[in-house]
Amino acid sequence: MKKQHSNVQRRRGAVLVLCVFVLIALLTVIAVSMNISWIQFKRLQAQSAADLGSLSAMNHFARDSALNDPAPSRLIGAQVVALNEGNPIAEPNRIRFGFLSDPTTHAPQFFEDELQVDAAKVQRSSNPTEVPLFLGAFLGQSVHEVSAEAVSTYPPLEVVLCLDASRSMTRLPDQTLPPGIPNIHHPPLPTSRWDVLTQTVDNFLLQLSQINPYARVGLVTFGGGFPPHPHLGLSPLDDDPARTELGFQLAESSDVKQVMDSYAALPRLGLGTYIYDGIQHSELLMQNHGNGRAVRVIILLSDGRQAVSADGAGTRPAPFMAVQWSKANGVPIHTINFQTVENPPLDEVANESGGLSLDATDSEGLETAFDQLLNVLESRLAR
Repeated sequence: MKKQHSNVQRRRGAVLVLCVFVLIALLTVIAVSMNISWIQFKRLQAQSAADLGSLSAMNHFARDSALNDPAPSRLIGAQVVALNEGNPIAEPNRIRFGFLSDPTTHAPQFFEDELQVDAAKVQRSSNPTEVPLFLGAFLGQSVHEVSAEAVSTYPPLEVVLCLDASRSMTRLPDQTLPPGIPNIHHPPLPTSRWDVLTQTVDNFLLQLSQINPYARVGLVTFGGGFPPHPHLGLSPLDDDPARTELGFQLAESSDVKQVMDSYAALPRLGLGTYIYDGIQHSELLMQNHGNGRAVRVIILLSDGRQAVSADGAGTRPAPFMAVQWSKANGVPIHTINFQTVENPPLDEVANESGGLSLDATDSEGLETAFDQLLNVLESRLAR
């Protein structure tokens, strides 16, 4: 009887030990499962914070038309990261600007370069978040450090509108002034080519901003170059064959249209068509104020050919000779010949730079030409 009782106690002891081991194993599994889930949740939280931070920094930077001071964008990105990570202090040094080696690959490499920006990177924090672990002391690790990094990119787009602002864009009849006196000071009529161009460009910019909300546009006009007229004096463009009317602005802004509309109140249409100078100004605008990582194009419109003054002064090289920089830097110049006759110099410019050569004889043709350019830009951004 005593032997039987001893066996029962022994079995109970074995069961008790087994229960203890099972309980320890169960608690360990629960602890590990809870810790893994908790760490994964914190990792996702940190990754979301990094994603939001890089995207916020890139969005702010993309809308900064100056493109020369990333500090405000860096601070905004850091604040977004800190807010979503639950950190009281933002770390601006975690936000870096640069470009991706090849965004189309699976794992493109990020290069830091604040002069050529198409991406923002959030680096891992030097003070990562410490995640407390369930039964951490029992498992030999009380906390787990969590931090994340992320890169956000966007396809920057820059377009320079290089527009003919010569006298012929007004389409005014010569008989409105005394014979022999050119009508260089007369503003464009409501039915003029310039008026049609203004409306078409406004619609083009609206659609462009829908394709890319961060698209930036610059405006260059060209025209004069002739000596002062003895009766009318110097037309505003005659002493400056081309000029940069507007530095890069967001396409959604109305600045371009306002400048073009202002021609009706303050005529700037000069005598002559100095296309070479217009191209040079457009290229200089991109060199001095553009983003080297952007998809960049120049849209050149003219209703005439390169002009030479009556006395031979102010002669310019052929227009296609101004495209060396554009050709070397992959900037196509799309040309629009806005008249009823052929314009071989514009064809040469487009062919030399890798752009399209389009023709338009009226408002409908002009809309069609700009629609074609929108399709080209959209396809380039999709690469």
